[in-house]
Formats: sequence, structure tokens, C-alpha cells
Amino acid sequence: MYGMAQLSPKDAARQAALPLAASSEALRHHIAAATPRDRKTELGQFMTPEPVARFMAAMFRPTQGPYALLDPGAGLGALATAALDRWSRGELGNGKIHVVAHEIDPRLRLHLAEVLARYRGDRGAIHIAGGDYLASAVEALEAGRREYSHAILNPPYKKIATTSEARLLCRRAGLETVNLYSAFVGLALAQLRPGGQLVAIIPRSFCNG
Repeated sequence: MYGMAQLSPKDAARQAALPLAASSEALRHHIAAATPRDRKTELGQFMTPEPVARFMAAMFRPTQGPYALLDPGAGLGALATAALDRWSRGELGNGKIHVVAHEIDPRLRLHLAEVLARYRGDRGAIHIAGGDYLASAVEALEAGRREYSHAILNPPYKKIATTSEARLLCRRAGLETVNLYSAFVGLALAQLRPGGQLVAIIPRSFCNG
């Protein structure tokens, strides 16, 4: 079992006084340091630094809303918040937004909910999903649902075995891949509406062979 990483009262007060992006970055450092390496390896977990998240969100082009944003491996919400900050400033265009942030690690989901709760309101709806993103995406695609206008992701980097549940799920969606990152990117791309936009971290090994 891995307990929820907790901030001291002094650290929590300091974090509450920071801008949201800086607060999320401080939390990322704290939790990354408190998470055992084997746990990170098990989940293929690499949390996105705030400057990288801002760079990625800046790649989205303005379009007509309403918007539906997918973050398939949300972690502490760095990517979703970077995109939401652009939306809140009107840099994505005008319209309401619905965010679906998937996070399989229950230790992170509580923190993720706290980070994203600040964006809820008349124009912003937030849904945080647990469980397996692959299973959720395959079910949605089999039902014909391609509902997202935007996707932003730092997918898990982990090999998947030929006989694993992840590999079988990918095959149901017509994907043959040996790594979770390409599975996440392929499924997120398939879930976009026509004209949708996807920004993802892709390792150099994607081009090997």
C-alpha cells in the first residue's frame, strides 16, 4: 500500500498562496519525491513539469467552442490546467468546456480533484475518471463516441506484453502496439471529433525501426 502524500500545514499554506501553475509544480516535486521508484515504473509514471505543460498547451489553435478536453493520464493535472488556463483567458476561443481527466493512481486523484476544482463553474465542467483509460476508450469507440475537441497527454511509458489485457484491448480498437504510450496516443486520436486537436509527448523511440 502507498499512502497519500501529505503536505505539512506550513507547506500547504505556502502552496495556497501561490498561483495555480506554481502551486501544481510545487506539488509535483513533493509527490514525485515521496513516490517509490518501483511504483513509478509499475505505472509508467512520469509527471509533466509546468514549463513543458505550458509549451504543449500553447500548441492548440483557437477554434469555435464548445470544447471537450481529454487528458488520458492526468497525474496532478499539469497538462489539463495549462490548457484550462488558455481557455479561461479566451485564447482557445469562446465557449463552454467539459474536461475529462483520467488518472488510474488513487493517490493522485484526490490532489487532481483539488487542482481542477478551481475551474468548475457555469462555463467549465470537470469529470475525473479512475480505472483503466484503455478500457474506457475502447468502450467509447465501440459505441461510436468520438466526442473530444482537444486532447493533451503525457502518456505512460511502459511495454505491454502480447497476451496482456492492455494488448487485447488495443486489438479491439484495431491497434497493434507494444507500448502504452502509443496505445494512449492512438486511442486519444481516435476519440477526437473531426477537426479535433491532439498534443502529446512522443519519445524518440516511436520512430525506431
